[in-house]
Amino acid sequence: MRNALAIISSIALTACSQSMGAQMEYTNKVHHVQMADDTYRVYDHPSGDRVMVSPSMGKIAGAATTASWTLGTVNTLSPTEARIAAAQQHMNQTGRSHCKPISSNELMKPNVQVIFDCG
Repeated sequence: MRNALAIISSIALTACSQSMGAQMEYTNKVHHVQMADDTYRVYDHPSGDRVMVSPSMGKIAGAATTASWTLGTVNTLSPTEARIAAAQQHMNQTGRSHCKPISSNELMKPNVQVIFDCG
């Protein structure tokens, strides 16, 4: 039983540390992108071909409150597609409108990484 618990714990810590490591690659400078449903926070990656997008702090706080009241059965965070749209808007605003999103993944809730093809 102890071995199983140790294995599960190490897997969870590894997954968490990989996500946190990916988040730490981004610049600390936040760009605010106004969309119809929220003002998203966007962080550039030094490579220029990817961004990390997060909902506003108010949206995150509201989602956390709702999740706690509903025991996690209701998710009020914006869908990934909305965060991808905010990432594309940021690229357009920073002179990279030729870049198109090719993939996205959740780094650590609620942060989504969007990778672009700028070729």
